[in-house]
Amino acid sequence: VQGVIFDDAALEAMLGHLHNLLMALTQSDATTTLAELTMLSDSELQTTLSSLAGAQPQQQEAQCIHARFEQQVAAGGERTALICGSERLSYAALNGRANQLADYLLSHGLAKPGRLLGVCVKRSVDLVVGILASLKAGCAYVPLDPAYPDARMAYLVE
Repeated sequence: VQGVIFDDAALEAMLGHLHNLLMALTQSDATTTLAELTMLSDSELQTTLSSLAGAQPQQQEAQCIHARFEQQVAAGGERTALICGSERLSYAALNGRANQLADYLLSHGLAKPGRLLGVCVKRSVDLVVGILASLKAGCAYVPLDPAYPDARMAYLVE
């Protein structure tokens, strides 16, 4: 059925988890945080721990976000990567725009690897392009909201 996110079994499991969490909450004291409570039943906890005990941890090579993004481009560049309002960009299109901006910033001396780069754009496709481009240029981006008061903006830029 189109539009169905969870099947009956998943909904039943979530309801059970909510019930377990509420029961644990009623049996705890006021200093207990939600992170300290469990949603799993005893049998689910045992099953999970047993399966984890035999599992070998997978070592993944540490990668930067933009490198992982490029793997997604290679795996399916025509898939939709970003939707903002009525605008849609595929992984390939978003990657192309970010590469173009990163090249521009580097070639004009506006970005240097290892430096901070302010990105001051309203929430939009352009914001995501700017963030990705700054990472591709080797910079750390500093989010600057155009709605910030002048004094805050000046402080952040300084």
